[in-house]
Amino acid sequence: MYIFRALIFSTVICLMSMEVSYCQSLNVHGSVAGCESGVTLSPGVYKSYGSAFINLRRLDSTPIFRVEEESAVYRWLMPRLLSPRHLVFQATLYPLAYASSQLESFHRKTFDRFNFLDMNLLRTLGMGPEEPYAISFLFGNMALLGFRQKEEVSGVRLRQAGTMFAGLLLSGGHWHIHDNIRVDDLWYHGELIVTGNFKYATAAPQKIEWDFRLGTKIHRNDLAPDVLTFSLFRSHTDWNQHGFSLIRNARLEYEAHFPLSDKPGSRHFTSRQMFTYAKKVPLVLLGRYIALRLGGGVMWERTRLFDRDEWQFEVEESEHFTWLVQPSIEF
Repeated sequence: MYIFRALIFSTVICLMSMEVSYCQSLNVHGSVAGCESGVTLSPGVYKSYGSAFINLRRLDSTPIFRVEEESAVYRWLMPRLLSPRHLVFQATLYPLAYASSQLESFHRKTFDRFNFLDMNLLRTLGMGPEEPYAISFLFGNMALLGFRQKEEVSGVRLRQAGTMFAGLLLSGGHWHIHDNIRVDDLWYHGELIVTGNFKYATAAPQKIEWDFRLGTKIHRNDLAPDVLTFSLFRSHTDWNQHGFSLIRNARLEYEAHFPLSDKPGSRHFTSRQMFTYAKKVPLVLLGRYIALRLGGGVMWERTRLFDRDEWQFEVEESEHFTWLVQPSIEF
């Protein structure tokens, strides 16, 4: 009965973990008072976000590059870092991380129902994000990415199918997830970022996403140290790709935190490192393009763990590893 219940929970979690970021993402472009603007909504169980941008320069259009011209995009964006012309507002939610920390913090009996083989399935799936949500503002520049599409009348035109940003990202929130326990913590995060996505939706589709960040994160709660942060992320999906490759049809993420101040004589160089990797299997099922994503990773932290018997955080810091499991289905 116990095993049967665990199998049911595993099936439910896997179904919950389906990513709907391909067909269900919504992108709308227009203008406000002569300024170019747009809205993007992208739901997902691991990460959901909504963003809105506006071009601060009236009657100024955002350039569009072919996706093959990645180096040309960098050459256009980098010299303009000190002259931002786009303002982006974004709200991000990490649903699985929020659900896991919320249930363990305030609904322990419900949370314990996910226990199986000395681990909690919900905690294993939800671990990774340090906060359940974030509110962000990006000051920088945006370029559009596109591909050439044939038209019956005008021949060939460049169709927009992605975006790329570079600039300063300011984020904040009032909750922090510490050892899967939600605590009050007014935090601020400033980062220099280069991020982008491209979704080629005609014929056999392909998707590419990337995100590189360097910043500083400040906490008001002493449980979390102030840190220098570094992260990189890249995801690739191509239904035309055949054969095995570590980079193509794969998702890679790495994150490291370097303490801004540490105990004298400490041998620790970082306070947190996380690495995840997933291999994708693109399939066509009933005429729909889907990709099975099988993967996981490991997270190392030097932190004060939560004593679940005494229901309080331990006084001394300690090191611990957490295995991450992140199955998903992309549409």
